[in-house]
Amino acid sequence: MFKFRPHHLFGDTTSFKHQLLRGGTGSLGVKVINQVLSLALGIALARGLGPSGYGIYSFTFAVLTVLIVLAELGMPLMLVREIAKSEALEDWPHLRGVIIRSLQTVFFSSITLSFLVFSSLWLFNNKFSPTQTETFFWICALLPLLVVTKALFSILTGLRHVVKAQALEMPVRTFLVASGVFSLYSFAPKHLSPQNAMAVQVIAATIVFMATTVLLYKLLPQQALIIKAQFRSRAWLTAAIPLTLIGGTDLINNQADILMLQFFGSSKDVGIYRVSVQGAILVSFSMQALSSVISPQFARLHSLGDKDRLQRLVTVSARIIFLLALPVCFTLILAGKPIITLIFGAEFTESHVPLAILAAGNLFIASMGPAGFLLVMTGHERIMSKIMVMTAGLNIFLNFFLIPPFGAIGAACATVISIGILYSALLLTVKKCLGINTSIFST
Repeated sequence: MFKFRPHHLFGDTTSFKHQLLRGGTGSLGVKVINQVLSLALGIALARGLGPSGYGIYSFTFAVLTVLIVLAELGMPLMLVREIAKSEALEDWPHLRGVIIRSLQTVFFSSITLSFLVFSSLWLFNNKFSPTQTETFFWICALLPLLVVTKALFSILTGLRHVVKAQALEMPVRTFLVASGVFSLYSFAPKHLSPQNAMAVQVIAATIVFMATTVLLYKLLPQQALIIKAQFRSRAWLTAAIPLTLIGGTDLINNQADILMLQFFGSSKDVGIYRVSVQGAILVSFSMQALSSVISPQFARLHSLGDKDRLQRLVTVSARIIFLLALPVCFTLILAGKPIITLIFGAEFTESHVPLAILAAGNLFIASMGPAGFLLVMTGHERIMSKIMVMTAGLNIFLNFFLIPPFGAIGAACATVISIGILYSALLLTVKKCLGINTSIFST
């Protein structure tokens, strides 16, 4: 069994440690700034909208997240992998081709879904309150902007411009949204509503889309701009199908609790639970920050057949992720209630217990390491999609039986149990398929 000792925390992986610290520090810094801004935004929305209004906003955003995954068709993950491989092998025709075809695909799929949303709202607007209807209408404009921009971020990530992509994707957009919401909260509180908050999201997304387009044009290798594109549409479609399933099932694992809380409870329940989810994300943001740095490296090392370096990179990254998550988790468990009361207000104190449950679950996930990212970056997305489909079904089953009697606590338990089983299965699958141990206990 692995024992934590200072002299072998990273083993003989000094170069990998420095590589991760260089790339990870920037990525982690971006994540920290974004979390601070997101927390400030959440506070302003929670206090300005109240539990019910915040619940409407959160539910609408959960639906938007579902639509984003459907519109992406698995393209972001495939883009990171294919572009990383193409750049490593200097296959510029393939790189140009996958960029063009993926952007065409996500643009038309997102426009189609936006039209369907608009038509549904127009036909069934009497089923919702005016506030809900107006808030949902903004999805029609926001969906294409976010989907296409995320594809652009994936291209930048595959080209190893991780921090620049993350800066635009997270703190810049969050800052723009927070600035708009704080302006309403401070100077026109009567106009701070779920629909106006969503309108601010559209304005911020438009600015980020334009900035990302200009940045990508400047950073693309010159060869990819002038060479004739090579299209492997059938191969990309074959790869995208299981990646779409992965995205969809990951969405179920992350959003089923909020959607089912709205169904079985009320907007107030969703607002209270949303605070728990936002707090628990702090435990996992080290995983999110480093994954963007290490995922392209997984694809490169696998394509070069360097299994030893791949194992060392996985081990180092897993231990860094866990050590960063550990103090955050214990802080939220032990002092979560006074923190919630101080930041969000006394009406959100019920968020503490589900927050503690979700934080503990995220710490367990951190201990399992980046198994999912490794499977996708090495071309094992089909078997991963099967595992995720089964655990997504378990998630829905547990939410169905635990939410009615236990509310937000039941939702948190359902999420932690299903996600825990998922990451344990992914760990075992990586060992079987690649002979690599992704956990913090690998030797």
